[in-house]
Amino acid sequence: MRSILFFTILLLATACSKPVANFLVEGDTQLIFPITFKNISTNAEKYTWKVDDKIVSEDVDLQYYFYESGRHSVQLIATKGHKSVSEANDVFIDPPSTCLVLLKTNYGNMTLSLNEETPMHLQNFVDMVNSGYYEGVIFHRVMDGFMIQGGDDKLRKTRFKGIIPDVIQPEINNSLYHTRGALAAARMPDEINPGKNSSSTQFYIVDGRSVDEDKLKDTESSKLINYSDEQIEGYLSNGGAPQLDGEYTVFGFLVDGFDVLEAISVVKTNERDKPLEEVVILEAKILN
Repeated sequence: MRSILFFTILLLATACSKPVANFLVEGDTQLIFPITFKNISTNAEKYTWKVDDKIVSEDVDLQYYFYESGRHSVQLIATKGHKSVSEANDVFIDPPSTCLVLLKTNYGNMTLSLNEETPMHLQNFVDMVNSGYYEGVIFHRVMDGFMIQGGDDKLRKTRFKGIIPDVIQPEINNSLYHTRGALAAARMPDEINPGKNSSSTQFYIVDGRSVDEDKLKDTESSKLINYSDEQIEGYLSNGGAPQLDGEYTVFGFLVDGFDVLEAISVVKTNERDKPLEEVVILEAKILN
């Protein structure tokens, strides 16, 4: 009888006890890369996560991408019945070491790192992003196994006339090449653009097929290029479009969102490689 009474009291005490909210931070606090917040709360039935006072998840653990450096508040609310308690901690996100651009699309987010070795293209792309030009612009040309291309908008070009240049002088750099994920400037063909000047608005991101050593050797021979060991390994491991090397200015690289690149690259297109359903840049912003 005494043991039954003790057990009953124990159950009541457990049922009436308050939930405890607590969590740990796992992973490096770097911009754009996921940070895991491990829930170590006790005696709770429901969880609510807030970042900077905005509800972002009701999962047990939280995996979150930060797109602004500096201090952020992360709060976990643990609930049992009508009782709720919370635990909040500040997280400090390190600023990026390179110029990063976030493209939010209707297929997901892609983050691009811009190269300082191509300063004119870097500054132009930053200016275009800050002007709001790319918001609402579509990827008008998609070729699976090759690249996705955006930035062409004739009405928008008219509205921005005088603000943006017509072309940019080439900054073709042998250390920057067309492996999968490369960001490069589109341009008019050689017969009307022998100087290989870049479009100031249109860009492409390489999707790229697999590349073998024979193809690289053929490219080296035909273009008089000597690929470094690092470049060869990059092509063999990731694929790309080496046939474009030396022809177009590569000015950045995709650092996050390869799954989005893949999703866009396989959309259905018409005979002109234009997606049947629009792939839209919803927002473009500089990350800092």
